Amino acid sequence: MRSFFIFLILSFLLLALDSLGWMRSVRGMVEKGTNPLKGGIYRTISNVKYQVSNIKYSREELIALKEKVEELEREVAKLKIENSQLKIDNQAMRRLLQAPLPPEWKFLPAKTLGGTRYLTIDKGKRDGVKKGMVVVFEEVLVGRVVGVSEKSAKIMLPTDPESKIAVKVGNVRGILLGESDRLILTEVLQGRKIKVDGLVVTSGENEVFPANLLIGKVSKIEKEERQPYQKAEVEPLIEYNKLETVFLIVE
Repeated sequence: MRSFFIFLILSFLLLALDSLGWMRSVRGMVEKGTNPLKGGIYRTISNVKYQVSNIKYSREELIALKEKVEELEREVAKLKIENSQLKIDNQAMRRLLQAPLPPEWKFLPAKTLGGTRYLTIDKGKRDGVKKGMVVVFEEVLVGRVVGVSEKSAKIMLPTDPESKIAVKVGNVRGILLGESDRLILTEVLQGRKIKVDGLVVTSGENEVFPANLLIGKVSKIEKEERQPYQKAEVEPLIEYNKLETVFLIVE
């Protein structure tokens, strides 16, 4: 109770002194003593805010850097694919150069783009591709160009229903027809002998295809004594739908 009365008396005394202006000097001294502390606190807060803003900016930079790294990783992956494709192209070119083809022939490489009836390639008019050009893979016939656009071309394969190629098996001549994704050797006289596994090559007749390009091998012979001709099934030497790189013979 005594402490309460003392506190009450001191409070009235301070109010009285303040009303008389005597507390101004004391307040000034207190403020003078606390101003450096206030300034320090303000500078600290400002510095923290600056650092926080810098941290935020650095995070944005890290996000941008991460995006750049991801972009570079995609570029590296793309380069790996292109490098792999380049190796495939180089291997195909080496095999082509080693193939027993006329040394004066010139070739235009092209990548296959798939297709339904015709095989589409990524070379067209702008690359000098013309209708009727012969297409090979190594020394094996792939077909001939039957349609050309500015940036692509279509190739008729030997298995196409409209394909008709003059061929020979050894010294025996005949006509190779496309039939439902098969190859059928026709117009071979009954008296002529052909053997299973005999290689079928272009004969060069009619000047549609150069001579001695490989196409397939005889897999089955069909003879009918009453017919003037015998027929044979021919197995292609390559799988046309799995080709990745082919070569056009350039005149």
